Amino acid sequence: MKIVKYSLGQLQANCYFLIDDQDCLIIDPADDAPFILEELQRQQLNLVGMLATHGHFDHVMAVGEIQQSISLPLIIHEKDKFLIDRLEQTAEHFLG
Repeated sequence: MKIVKYSLGQLQANCYFLIDDQDCLIIDPADDAPFILEELQRQQLNLVGMLATHGHFDHVMAVGEIQQSISLPLIIHEKDKFLIDRLEQTAEHFLG
């Protein structure tokens, strides 16, 4: 298994690709879906899941766009699920 770290988005949130053969689990998809989707394609990886350590916008903003291309649920703690519905408002509050 290989772990690759990327710092993505305006707040440089850490996003991790856990790669086993060609299967990939993304931890904290951050907020740069185009980069993530391009990197998956470039490395010919099969995305098998997405996991969020918590629901802050800088860790999960890319989820919706990724899900438009690859239909996979986000694994997140039940108490943070409500934050997913407020991503745009939270991001606007912090980033303007």
